[in-house]
Amino acid sequence: LEAVGIKTVPTGIDHGTITAVIEAGPIEVTTLREDLETDGRHAEVGFTDDWAKDAGRRDLTMNALYLSFNGQVFDPLGTGLSDAQSGLVRFAGDAKTRIEEDYLRLLRYFRFAAKYARQPFEPATLAVCQALAPELTRLSGERVQTELFKLLKNQNPLPTVQQLNQLDILQSFWPQQDLQYFTRYLTASADLDIEPALRLRAWLGNDQTLLKNTAARLKLSSLHKSQLLDPL
Repeated sequence: LEAVGIKTVPTGIDHGTITAVIEAGPIEVTTLREDLETDGRHAEVGFTDDWAKDAGRRDLTMNALYLSFNGQVFDPLGTGLSDAQSGLVRFAGDAKTRIEEDYLRLLRYFRFAAKYARQPFEPATLAVCQALAPELTRLSGERVQTELFKLLKNQNPLPTVQQLNQLDILQSFWPQQDLQYFTRYLTASADLDIEPALRLRAWLGNDQTLLKNTAARLKLSSLHKSQLLDPL
């Protein structure tokens, strides 16, 4: 890249990632990797030239697709492209194994479902997610907040939030909620700018103790904290 005059930033060089800065915007470039060791929060990675190994460490099948410069799609897992085209969000390989490599993938599964799913949730995957949900406490509040806010930014997160609530996936952060107000709020604010903290406020209701505890646990910024705590 530097040889052809493209600026690079070593954003994640230890994990094989750099950012190429071009006129159209920054582009992350990452070499093929394989997991050497995982602890449910972070992974020690090694570099490889094996596409299948790199694909095998991805979280979801639709995230294990590769594109050549001439537009050819490579699908080492064999189902990533068809899953993406049909709106089937599922883990790459065994769901339990993928989640135990990084528990944040549990939330990422639902975040991708909120945006891309056009197929029903797979019961076996939901059962795994429900069983492993208590492990979310091992994650930092910032990482949990990022995934939840990305989920809530979707045009219609209601079906996914309903599934999360029904399974009590976020039991470690807050109890199951009555989603009637959340449903009404989404309808009333459908044409407004999407503010995830305000949507979370509608999700959690009016219990100020719960709201303050949630703001602290998710490490919310001053702006997001005020949005969460102020009356709607």
